[in-house]
Amino acid sequence: DGELRLQRTETGLPIQRAEVKDGELGYAATLLLPAIKKVVQWERSLALQNRATALDPDKVDFMFAEQLENGQEHIYPTSEITLDYVKSPSKSPTRWISVPGKLKVRNRTGQTLHFLLMYFSSDYSIKVLSNEPVDPGDSYTTLYGDIKKALFKLKPADNEAIDNFKLLVSTEKVNDLPLSQEPVKLGGMVAATRDMTDEESEAPIDKWLMNEWFTKACRVKVVRKLDVVGKNDVALANSKIVIKAHPSIQANLSLSAVKSTSRSVAADPDF
Repeated sequence: DGELRLQRTETGLPIQRAEVKDGELGYAATLLLPAIKKVVQWERSLALQNRATALDPDKVDFMFAEQLENGQEHIYPTSEITLDYVKSPSKSPTRWISVPGKLKVRNRTGQTLHFLLMYFSSDYSIKVLSNEPVDPGDSYTTLYGDIKKALFKLKPADNEAIDNFKLLVSTEKVNDLPLSQEPVKLGGMVAATRDMTDEESEAPIDKWLMNEWFTKACRVKVVRKLDVVGKNDVALANSKIVIKAHPSIQANLSLSAVKSTSRSVAADPDF
């Protein structure tokens, strides 16, 4: 007896586990099939793109806007974004400040298009955040962050996290029901008595998208800013790492894993 594990390649952490009883390895593998299907669907949907579209993706702008304390916005022009997660001022030195942001689009194609925004969580769930038409024009439309406040933050034990967003642009409204996906109970043990009645898998997204469409991605990395090194030495990781001072150089310090987790976004009350 023992257990069969479905695990992340980059970290070795278990996604889900199944108990092996009486040497029945095949039965234990069938218990993991629902989780495997969700992982495959999650990865396939995140990688979705249509290189053969007749639309011009360059005429659709998809961007992240950080909301600053003075009421202004800082616009990030690229799809790969890094946010500093910093401590609050000295009056509350143990509190870390979440970073508010908005995801916006601009349609410069000359025709009304439909914009579907999805969030891909590290628990392999897929959430549809917005699905609405956007008329052509020079102004930006907020797809997420107005009605529900989007806050980017870290769990206490994490120094880095990545959040993945996918924008699907189409000439017709897309049925978003097949796109949503419930999470996998990460690291959990699947009960051997589980009902193994299997639901039919949905067809891949690109098989039922019949109209003109394309996708854009936004990847937000949140990094904990631990300290600043300048004229004094700085110790990190419980003094296991010491950064030596330099009289003429100042730099921000943070710790992050080679392969980071995701799930840093929170909404009001929860994302």
